[in-house]
Amino acid sequence: CLSKARYGIAWGAIGAAMDCYDSALRYSLERTQFGKPIGQFQLTQKKLAEMITEITKAQLLTWRLGTLANEGKATP
Repeated sequence: CLSKARYGIAWGAIGAAMDCYDSALRYSLERTQFGKPIGQFQLTQKKLAEMITEITKAQLLTWRLGTLANEGKATP
């Protein structure tokens, strides 16, 4: 039971991370510095790319865990 709860919590954390990423992306397109949106600066783009990469890794890991659980191969 606890293992299934942890699986759901993982998806909840991923959803929260996606919301944070979406908020950061919107902010980077709205906030201007030196006359242009900060989303046009390379360092901001790098940070956003790293964020979405880590979120995608978490999604794939959690999806794989669900697949293993459905096949009866996952252990707590």
